[in-house]
Amino acid sequence: MKHKIINTRADWIEQVQIAFTQKRLTAFGGACSIVAKFLERIQFRDWLVAHVTVQERSPNATRIFL
Repeated sequence: MKHKIINTRADWIEQVQIAFTQKRLTAFGGACSIVAKFLERIQFRDWLVAHVTVQERSPNATRIFL
């Protein structure tokens, strides 16, 4: 979801535009997005599926979601 840029002031660092919105973001929110991108880049989900076996034993268990 793209957010509207409220403030028209934007700075450029080399070829990257830095702009600010009214949306609040915590330090953990920013760190989580960086870690998520890293895990996606190293294809961690594919490695996890290939190397970690999950056995559902509970009769109330739902199917594994990937």
